[in-house]
Amino acid sequence: MNEILKNQKFLLVFDLDGTLLTSAQNIAPKTKKLLQQLSDMGNIVTIASGRPPRSIYHYHSMLNLNDPYIGYNGAIIDNPYDANFTPIRKWIKKEEVLSFVSHFGEDAFCNMMLEDDTDQFYLRKNDAYTYFFHPEGMKLHIGSVLENLDRDVMTCVIEVKDLSDKQAMLDYVSSHFDNLGLRFWFNAPHFAEFYFLDTNKATSIYKLAEFYHIDKAHIIAFGDAMNDFQMIKSAGVSFVMKNGSPELKQYSTYVTEYDNDHEGIYHALKDFFKI
Repeated sequence: MNEILKNQKFLLVFDLDGTLLTSAQNIAPKTKKLLQQLSDMGNIVTIASGRPPRSIYHYHSMLNLNDPYIGYNGAIIDNPYDANFTPIRKWIKKEEVLSFVSHFGEDAFCNMMLEDDTDQFYLRKNDAYTYFFHPEGMKLHIGSVLENLDRDVMTCVIEVKDLSDKQAMLDYVSSHFDNLGLRFWFNAPHFAEFYFLDTNKATSIYKLAEFYHIDKAHIIAFGDAMNDFQMIKSAGVSFVMKNGSPELKQYSTYVTEYDNDHEGIYHALKDFFKI
């Protein structure tokens, strides 16, 4: 390993889907071994995902990590292994969600998914949502969001019926909510999620960097989609996966030579650290 880098402490941050995870939802074996090695050397290795905590834990424990993770695209920072770590959370107000849904009408959506720590709300039953949104251990509510939603939530994902409504929805959110944006997904264009304008993966990463006394130059981030934009643009060293968004690649330090199904992270870090 490069002797200079060996004596420095890095914060390594990885998105999950399309980045750390293969298409089969696994961590490739060489990547797993290398990340464990880097963690054992005293580096901070963490996951920053749009997923909820319960679907991050599995991969967090698979890597034998004891460091904090970032979920909901930065809306939560927590460390389940440190009782002294105070979680940081952001909430989407119930009134904001209801205003948006009421304005466009529930018929404008194929489905919606909203949740807090204990309850999950679907506009309509969909077995694919059960696979994708990991409802294990959650109390599930299916039916009218306007009637059922009775609390603030940590995430809100919408699936629109007609993409011609996209711009109107973006305009409504930008003109009615001070601290919320709406982001459509790169690889599933009928889906979009609400996000906080002042909170994202990058702002949460900086909080962790401050906690561990790590400067920007020693933050290394890997991502693939536009919800990774802020952390890719803000990290000291950033990698966008070969399979990632062409738009995102414009802002990264590097693009990996291999994709997420072919040990892209392993090869990139092996070259970077000269291992």
